[in-house]
Amino acid sequence: MGASRQPSTPRPLAAGRRHARRLVVEPIRAFLDIEASSGIVLVLAAYNGGRGNVKEWLTGDSLAGDENIIDRIPFPETRHYVGKVLLYHRIYTRLYINGES
Repeated sequence: MGASRQPSTPRPLAAGRRHARRLVVEPIRAFLDIEASSGIVLVLAAYNGGRGNVKEWLTGDSLAGDENIIDRIPFPETRHYVGKVLLYHRIYTRLYINGES
């Protein structure tokens, strides 16, 4: 039995990288194209609720103003997601960046 020749990059690995790029890198680039002044809340909302929806909310009156923007996110699941991510960010920052208080 002869030795089989291995390709330089195994097909499953190359496919996995393409898949990861399509699922992770490209959407993040698209979400970051939301104006930088919009901040992390809208980037998180776009990640969870869809970039098109956030752009629609911004053109309407749904997210007008700066106060309580999370409470005005029209999708309950997205509103919950954004609040949870921000909460965990504060906890992480307190524990691992600022040290335990």
